[in-house]
Amino acid sequence: MESLKREGDNFKGSITIGRCNHGYINIRLRDKASRGEFVDVRMSAEDFANCITGLAEQDVVGSVKGLEYVGKNRVTEARQALYPGKSYDKVMLAQWLRDNKQEDGWILSTYLNSQSSIQSVDGGTQLNYSVTKYVDNVEK
Repeated sequence: MESLKREGDNFKGSITIGRCNHGYINIRLRDKASRGEFVDVRMSAEDFANCITGLAEQDVVGSVKGLEYVGKNRVTEARQALYPGKSYDKVMLAQWLRDNKQEDGWILSTYLNSQSSIQSVDGGTQLNYSVTKYVDNVEK
């Protein structure tokens, strides 16, 4: 199945319904192929109760994102890069990654907050990061 491109396309996914600490009910839809959350809505507990007991058309506030990835498989790969200086400045190193390590067709993650993301090595600073892309799901 290719990504959702037209009305009526199907996807396999999951739904999560939970209560946040402000008394609202959060409803999230996640696509199994891309593992991406693409719908996130919030509603009052009273409106949720009305909805599940048959009173339709309750108001929600929410966001939709990443629809272009729904139905595609997410591929994530680890990468390493040698920054030619000695630094632990995460903001500067993240910008260096954006400026020097962006690959065509990949989404670069400049998250450098894990313990092994930045390591001092001979000749500079080793950066451990990841890249992601979404590819069409080929069903057999």
